[in-house]
Amino acid sequence: MTSSGKSGEAYYKAINNKLRRGEKLDADEEEIHQGMLWRLRPVGQEMRVYRGVRERHLADEEISVGQIFDDTPTWNSSSTDPSTAAGFGKAGGRVWDIRLLAEAPGIITNAQQREVILPMDIKLKVLRIDTLDPEDSANQYGIAERVIAELVLSYGIS
Repeated sequence: MTSSGKSGEAYYKAINNKLRRGEKLDADEEEIHQGMLWRLRPVGQEMRVYRGVRERHLADEEISVGQIFDDTPTWNSSSTDPSTAAGFGKAGGRVWDIRLLAEAPGIITNAQQREVILPMDIKLKVLRIDTLDPEDSANQYGIAERVIAELVLSYGIS
């Protein structure tokens, strides 16, 4: 909790909501946002991260193999654990399986969700799309789509 009584997660959501709508951040939000920008570093090793989405603008947008997908102007939570991401993309959502090179920027946290926060305005090249049956009992979370992608835009962070 911060001195305002807001949790870090509440600030994260508030910041992303305002960034998505193009609104100005308040002083506390701007300080946290700048701190996150300061913490961005290369992830240091090639890795795969997973991002579950069910927000309409990310889960329902038409995508195709070979497309460069421009993500939202917000911070992007992902996890090294595919089950964690699937839990966020449940009920007909989409799970992104993203390949990061060692020099890709991110904030690696020690959270229980094994979170890797990716920067704003990332671009992903879609390599493959798997359509899944949300009603299939083997599909534990009811995911509708799995997208294999790679980060294609380097931010030059060192």
